[in-house]
Amino acid sequence: MFPDLPSLIIAGEGESFGIDLGRKPELEFQTFNGPNDVRAAVSPDCSFELVKAAIETAASTLDVYIYNVSAPHLLKLLSDAKARGVAVRVMYDAKDTNGGEVAKLEALHVELKVAPSRDPRRVFDVCHQKFAVIDNSRVLFGSANWAASSIPARLPGTKRKKGNREWLIRIDNPEIAAWYQALFDADWNIEEFESFGIEFGIEEREALLVPAPPFDPPTDTPLRHFPALTGTILPLTSPDNYFHHLKKILSGAKERIYLQQQYIKGGVKAPAVDELLRIVREKKDAGLDVRIIVSSRFASGWIGTKDTLEAHGLLDNLAAINLDRFIHCHNKGVIADNHVVVSSTNWSENSISRAREAGAAFHSAELGLYFAEVFEDDWDTGWTIDQGDAGPSFDIVDGEEVERVAIHPADEE
Repeated sequence: MFPDLPSLIIAGEGESFGIDLGRKPELEFQTFNGPNDVRAAVSPDCSFELVKAAIETAASTLDVYIYNVSAPHLLKLLSDAKARGVAVRVMYDAKDTNGGEVAKLEALHVELKVAPSRDPRRVFDVCHQKFAVIDNSRVLFGSANWAASSIPARLPGTKRKKGNREWLIRIDNPEIAAWYQALFDADWNIEEFESFGIEFGIEEREALLVPAPPFDPPTDTPLRHFPALTGTILPLTSPDNYFHHLKKILSGAKERIYLQQQYIKGGVKAPAVDELLRIVREKKDAGLDVRIIVSSRFASGWIGTKDTLEAHGLLDNLAAINLDRFIHCHNKGVIADNHVVVSSTNWSENSISRAREAGAAFHSAELGLYFAEVFEDDWDTGWTIDQGDAGPSFDIVDGEEVERVAIHPADEE
């Protein structure tokens, strides 16, 4: 059973995460019925096309709530919006500020605020969401940070660039946009309070964008516009409703469960992740098509995923993203029959129960087909576990990526 979340999350005896979920804004969730105007994209294929077109529609307001924003071509979109008179606000997480991110944001001369994951507004352990609300009528979100590896500067008709696998969504609906606007405003307006004075960690690091050697590109997936998408849309956030809704859609699956994550970390201190995987294992035993893709780029995530899936009897359902074709798999996608989750939430206890995350669950055969085709291509071209073990992979040493020729559990000791 997943425990209720107390105001102060206790990690273990004598240890706290120094956060106060008792100050988390209360959100009223609702399901939005179709038809809805939706655009879907994936990185590195067509994500920049989606983001660029959305930001360029901004005429009055642009609010961006982001974990990492560092790519020059994406910062320029914000600068250009400011130059044409748009009121731009950016709320960013202060934990992952490599690459001079703060200085780059300050140079835009837009309204900035540190997200409520740092003293003296530390409600969440990390603010890891990636969404933007435009003119209170359009919302843009997904798994991708605004980094060069996550959203490469590639437009239609130009050569495909190597980057992360990510899923992104744009919804043009004032009611839905207003819901995400209310989320942004609620977190923006959290007041300062007495500090716990606790050190914090980093949920994830963005993979570095390095010059790509010649590579065999995967299927080039175009942006897809669904001007009247049927089905329903339910906003998802952590730590509010993500876990409980994921349990529901996984439990209801009758044919397939596809998981594409950067890692999956269960164990004694991860009851939420273990509960989700328990359901996945039940569905596997019932004969459903269960497939799991993660990244082997970072050694700790890859080994942790293998250990977790082995403990749940799911190791033979695992493949690694093909790193000859991608920099990293940074996606957090879930497909269960015709349910699709596009979100920033990792399958880690921190991301599910202590972080601010955002995305949505869609019940739509059309959208399910779009993302399932991408997933199945990644599966068909993916690496076996042995290939994932053989690398390349990286460790983080003094804040820098250090390449490993191969991964072996003994190397982690």
